[in-house]
Amino acid sequence: MADIYVDSDLNSASGSGTTGAPYGDLQYAINSVTIGASGDTFWIHGSEVLAATLTYTGTYGSPAFNKRMILRSWDGVNALTDGTCDISGAGTYSIMTAQNGIIFYGIELHNCGSAAIITGLSGYSSGLVNCTLHNTSGNGAAGGGSGNSASLRNCNLYDIGGIGASAIGRVINNYFGSGTKNFTTAINPSSNYPSEIRGNILSLTGSSNGIASYLQSNISNNSLLLTSRSGSPKGIEATANGIQVLNNVVEGFTTGFSLGSSTIDVFGGNHAYNNVTNYSSSPNVALNLGDNEDRSGGGSPFAQSGSDTFANRFVYFAPANVGSMLGGAI
Repeated sequence: MADIYVDSDLNSASGSGTTGAPYGDLQYAINSVTIGASGDTFWIHGSEVLAATLTYTGTYGSPAFNKRMILRSWDGVNALTDGTCDISGAGTYSIMTAQNGIIFYGIELHNCGSAAIITGLSGYSSGLVNCTLHNTSGNGAAGGGSGNSASLRNCNLYDIGGIGASAIGRVINNYFGSGTKNFTTAINPSSNYPSEIRGNILSLTGSSNGIASYLQSNISNNSLLLTSRSGSPKGIEATANGIQVLNNVVEGFTTGFSLGSSTIDVFGGNHAYNNVTNYSSSPNVALNLGDNEDRSGGGSPFAQSGSDTFANRFVYFAPANVGSMLGGAI
């Protein structure tokens, strides 16, 4: 896999892609090379402001599962803790319409106006890891094609006015937070393929829905908190056949667990607190493991110590000593 270096702070169509002479613009870098036999890693430093959505067709070629295009922070850190690498949509553009074989690692992706930040993620070899996504009235990260198998892992998503993660199959260990814009729904998986939604923290506001579910979704060990409720938001909508809903903690929604007439494969170990309706009905379950708590008093299941931020999430959402809560993301 070839290493290609980009210093976006140079803001120029220059360089040769080495550490000593990095390309001065990301799109110029992509246009200047042909994808390697084993793929490429673009090591990016500085702030890139796009003049158009990034493209990779033409000279560069088409990434694939065995020939990946990785876009990564040059500085060896990531956007969750450091601001040395970011790509802005200039208030107008999506960052990229991706495909199988494209991975963003440790980059801040933001300022896309009403456009989705990333679209078209598809296949097991595509996704976002350790990235921050924010500032759009559109969607955050969206799958396309076989996007159900793309990954969103350990990312920080906030200030997004549409769906946070749409049609992405593996949504694992992320933080979804509010901002001046609030999610319509934080996580809305593909309606056609199985999904894994695990270990996420959702700190939502107003009318934001938490997690929708479709065919054969595995929804487990997620922590959901809604404050300043308005409208009729749902925490976890478990209304599809063949899903598993295990060890989730939901607080503050109109309906904590929205349960339909479809058959849930496995249901158990969940905890609902201070929702207007904690469980909409008794679930139709093939295997009910029990221990689903239904609480309206005695205090929040979350410690809520310190600030509700990505950096403090494991403290704020740590289990409080109430009830018999065993689940959640912490």
